[in-house]
Amino acid sequence: MRSRFKEKLDTGFAAEFRITELAEQTGFSAVYLRRTFAARYGCSPKEYLDQLRNEHAVRRLRFTDDSITDIARACGYSDVYQFSKAFKKRNGFSPTEYRRMHGG
Repeated sequence: MRSRFKEKLDTGFAAEFRITELAEQTGFSAVYLRRTFAARYGCSPKEYLDQLRNEHAVRRLRFTDDSITDIARACGYSDVYQFSKAFKKRNGFSPTEYRRMHGG
């Protein structure tokens, strides 16, 4: 169960996720999923998803010429502002600054 849940996050990170919806699909409560996921992986499903999205954003900023808007959408953000805010909070730089510094 837990590995299937993590797999859904790993493969579907670009989609909008609601833990409650995933819980319904798996037949477990959202509280149970959050608790068992955190016990197994050391972070909440949301933290894991944020980390996963950030890793993909970093790669795309460094190795593609995709627009910031396209990268935001591809990494599961509904708008560029949310993406930029989350990226800067996690990395200390805006996506544009990061790209400039790391050559993308």
